[in-house]
Amino acid sequence: MEIPFDSFNREERAACSHLFRLLHEGLATAPQESAMARVLAVLRARDMDVPGEAAGAVVLTEVALIRDAYEMWKGSDVSSRMDELVGLVAEERPHTRWSQLAPVLRDPKQTHPAQVRTKADRLSIGVGPEGTLPGSALDVQNRVVYGVLEGVFSAKPDLALVLPSKLIVFEAKLTEAFDTEQLERTRLLARLWASPLLHGYLGYTSPPPVSVAKLGDEGTGAALTWQDLHRIATERYPPEDRTCIALRAVVDLLGARRRPTRPPKGVAMAPAVEPPRGSHAMSITRAALQDVKARVAERLQSDTAFEDGKVEALDRWMEPLPPTAEEWARELRERNVEPWGFYAAAWLLREAAPAPRPTEVVVGDLEVGPGEVRVVPGDLRVEGHLRIVGTLLVLGDAEVTGLVRDCDPDSRVAIAGALRCGSLVTDGAFFVGGDLVAKDLIHGFRNDKSLMVSGGIRARLFLGEDHDIRFGGDLETELGSDEDFFRNDELLDRVRLWLVDEVVDANGLRRDALIACLREGRSIFRRK
Repeated sequence: MEIPFDSFNREERAACSHLFRLLHEGLATAPQESAMARVLAVLRARDMDVPGEAAGAVVLTEVALIRDAYEMWKGSDVSSRMDELVGLVAEERPHTRWSQLAPVLRDPKQTHPAQVRTKADRLSIGVGPEGTLPGSALDVQNRVVYGVLEGVFSAKPDLALVLPSKLIVFEAKLTEAFDTEQLERTRLLARLWASPLLHGYLGYTSPPPVSVAKLGDEGTGAALTWQDLHRIATERYPPEDRTCIALRAVVDLLGARRRPTRPPKGVAMAPAVEPPRGSHAMSITRAALQDVKARVAERLQSDTAFEDGKVEALDRWMEPLPPTAEEWARELRERNVEPWGFYAAAWLLREAAPAPRPTEVVVGDLEVGPGEVRVVPGDLRVEGHLRIVGTLLVLGDAEVTGLVRDCDPDSRVAIAGALRCGSLVTDGAFFVGGDLVAKDLIHGFRNDKSLMVSGGIRARLFLGEDHDIRFGGDLETELGSDEDFFRNDELLDRVRLWLVDEVVDANGLRRDALIACLREGRSIFRRK
């Protein structure tokens, strides 16, 4: 059955889920005639060094091998394993071994490995042995290494082929461009998987040769394309099969993005008409942005929300510079600027604005739809729910009486000031330049994007679930953790006592039901 959503689903994860089925098809019964054999033939034709034998291959999608191995290590000699892992991540860079970190930073009950730097910041201590001073040479060198660990610890490759004589790890992109930093992270992840520490979990008896390849659109230099996979699927399944439908939709979507939209011959195309918004009126000039650039760069260098950013990129984004803030933000999207770039842009625009703008008030729900870009020149107040699928920049503070929900992979949210809301549920790139305060719940999930907050976080319930959450101030919550709560049996039990059965079970949050409750204004708590 085909559904309308198939035609505009832009999530690599959804497409890769079909590859798990497709690439196992026929593998056990006729490996040399299987879909896997066809894929290996395509890779060899594109000059990849891959084996010809498909028998014994295993397909993995969205597997967090390091994170899950750590859960097993916690029951035995976690220190020696983590020492080895950190050493592999460091790649000859000087660092403090995991077992020599301050006890509070290496105790699994107190600090998750992906939160070492965040915990050190919260406690105002350096990353290193007990007594390490923040900002010291030792702290700085360790922050580099443990920052890399943070990036790969819960990372999940889009697709991996575990072949008997080789490991191939893919970086997949649907509509976004391939990113150099993400590819480097995937290469590191592949090397870690193939290392003596981890290769046994994949069934190898010795470290295998490893390759990293791109999976993407034709013309992007990808070793394997969505068009290849669609052709292979049509050889095995009827047109009405869900895998055929999903991969055909991917190919159609990519084809539509490449084709320019032109009116029929002899017919003039009317200019697009869009309702006027305050953001359209915000003119910008290169001179105004250059005047504030040094001040903004200095601020961002010490801003937790910009921790992954690069201030040297600011100049490059201003060439060329469109005449309005919204057109600039749209161009940044088209150029596939890193998510932190939108936070930097919000601060540049905020500082360059000639005068404070009045608060923009929306009575009822506000949605920033797919492909839409909205820049609010001052404060924003939404008397309802806020849903962001596109790009939203708020140059002042934001206040939302209901639920704030963004949508990975395409949403970008950058609020230069503080955010106050009823609840926040996020899996996208979300930046807040002040405090983040929620009346009820803050919940971040999935590991592809981050919740980055310059100030502190305050909420009745605060739950992280395989999500990068960083903040520069204090955490004030009645219950919760920025670590994976569902892996902490004690915390999960307490969460189940707090929340109504409709929104939580023994495996964790029932997210769809949770969001429905929040949107309908029903309480998710058993007690007030």
